[in-house]
Amino acid sequence: MKISGKLAVRYAKSLYASVSIDKLEAVINELTAVNQLVCGKKHITGIFINPFFNDEDRMNALGTIAGGLALQDMTRRFVATLIRSRAIKGLSQIITILAALYRDGMKTANAVVVSPIALTDKQAEELRQALSARLNRDVTIDNIIDPTLIGGLIAKVGNLVIDNSIKGQLRLLKEALTKE
Repeated sequence: MKISGKLAVRYAKSLYASVSIDKLEAVINELTAVNQLVCGKKHITGIFINPFFNDEDRMNALGTIAGGLALQDMTRRFVATLIRSRAIKGLSQIITILAALYRDGMKTANAVVVSPIALTDKQAEELRQALSARLNRDVTIDNIIDPTLIGGLIAKVGNLVIDNSIKGQLRLLKEALTKE
């Protein structure tokens, strides 16, 4: 049972507002660990969403998980809130939104760069500097290799997509020719 996007945003913004920016990365990492454990295993997820289990059972299970993962009190309370409101299945969505809020607050961005071959360190650094200058943010680059591109690359940073690949140019040319 996924939660709505608006509700995920509300939870993420609430947590973002209640944690100082310097502690937020640790909270995100802890939530990711909880997500991998809780939502990655159906028998554990069942404890938190199955109506057969009561709130006391759920909180006992959370206590065991929190102790095993050495969660901060803030993280444990947030996960408890998600469990009580039956929103634990939306934890992945919440983490994604929270990470975006964190990067925005830290004036950083993550660029996914798709290229036909791996970028050299020099190419990656030049691209990082160009994107940083354009976006006025510190940019990190994740390079994904897609041999179907033939040449060029595609850079995705948030909602911004820069496609200067040969495959993209051929697609635009095809669209232009079929319009007329």
